[in-house]
Amino acid sequence: MQADREEKIYGIVLKMVLWGESKEDALHKLRINGIEGAAAEEIYAQARGERLATIRGMCLRKAAMGFALAVAGFGIWAFFWYRLGGISRGLLFLTIGTGIFGLVKFVTSIFGIIFAATKKGSIADLD
Repeated sequence: MQADREEKIYGIVLKMVLWGESKEDALHKLRINGIEGAAAEEIYAQARGERLATIRGMCLRKAAMGFALAVAGFGIWAFFWYRLGGISRGLLFLTIGTGIFGLVKFVTSIFGIIFAATKKGSIADLD
């Protein structure tokens, strides 16, 4: 019975943390439900850890997509340039553009992983 109650309270706090509400609000919710001190800090830290893991997971997927786009764009360009001896202007712009877009997406996603703790607001609002 006690475990069910704590799990329910943790779910509420986790939602608050994922929605980007402040630490004080989450700790206040825990105090209202009779959890204070080190136990409250531990619950908040666990929820915060899940938030960071979620943000980093989202950024990692975007980084993988960016890496794939960069490799595909530059790879197709290299294939045409070095194997076939030339490339049309339209295909040149398409492949270089895809490669640069992928590279930018990859780099910004890596920064998103590094600075996940500084992200504010709901994780649903992250692009």
